[in-house]
Amino acid sequence: MYLEYTIALFEHFEKICQEVYGRNIRQIYLCHDNQLNAAYLLELIKRLTQRGYSYITLEEALKDKVYQSQEYYSGRFGFSWIYRWEKDEAKRKSLMKREPTYEIVK
Repeated sequence: MYLEYTIALFEHFEKICQEVYGRNIRQIYLCHDNQLNAAYLLELIKRLTQRGYSYITLEEALKDKVYQSQEYYSGRFGFSWIYRWEKDEAKRKSLMKREPTYEIVK
């Protein structure tokens, strides 16, 4: 289920990027160092590669102009930059509510 959930999150952010920016953006995947991620990382990389993802350096990803966007949220919760760049709070919350949950993917 972990892999399906993670792929569902990638799909969610792909859709948002198309809706908000009209294009794909260079995604930065923060993968924490823990046993769960270690156990599934190779399979996740395989599945993302099958979806057309390639791997670049952080420096290369940050060349995408979207990363120069103004941040409109700086609260105590950590979530995607794609949400942080949304100026309209109601729209930001709407996008966040569409995010898949682990329970839905099961």
